[in-house]
Amino acid sequence: MDWPQSMKQEAKRSRWPLIATAIILMLVHVLPATAQVSAPPIPQEVNSNSVGVGISAGTVVERDANFWGLSLDYARRTSNRLVVSGSVTWDKEIESFTNKQDNTVRTYTAVGTLSYLLTERMSLTTGLGKGFADDDNPEHAMQFTNGDLSTGIVFGYATEGFPFFARDSVSLSAAYEYNIDKNETMISFDLAFGWGF
Repeated sequence: MDWPQSMKQEAKRSRWPLIATAIILMLVHVLPATAQVSAPPIPQEVNSNSVGVGISAGTVVERDANFWGLSLDYARRTSNRLVVSGSVTWDKEIESFTNKQDNTVRTYTAVGTLSYLLTERMSLTTGLGKGFADDDNPEHAMQFTNGDLSTGIVFGYATEGFPFFARDSVSLSAAYEYNIDKNETMISFDLAFGWGF
């Protein structure tokens, strides 16, 4: 059945309150954090590209540590089902202690991922992230370093984006990550805005 254009537009508009509510709940109920591995924006067609910016929130399971951060992503759709992506993330981790001052570390991480599209909107992503700069030193100065290696699995959902843009997408994702060097697990949630070209 072919719906009239006015009904399609109304259905698209009616999704935004639900999406806005989900975003607010995610930001309120999740501890501040950022994912090392996240789902990239999904390019619309095979051999098309997208760039994106994202914000993340999460926690380290084994320690009283939370992190939040930002990411800059590039993705390319290589087939009907596969998307390859590279990104750079910045995150701020705050570890709380009862007997001494909290420890704050800021880190830059390079990330490479491969996503499998379960549907046009849902994806399953895995990849590797490698820290390359942080301020975890006595001077608290940002320096290049041989940082931690992380991996993870991410479930992502991409919406059609804002109604007033033609080539955008808004993505939500949840990640279960593993820091290989520290033998720690992390849980994080991401919100990303992508632009296809």
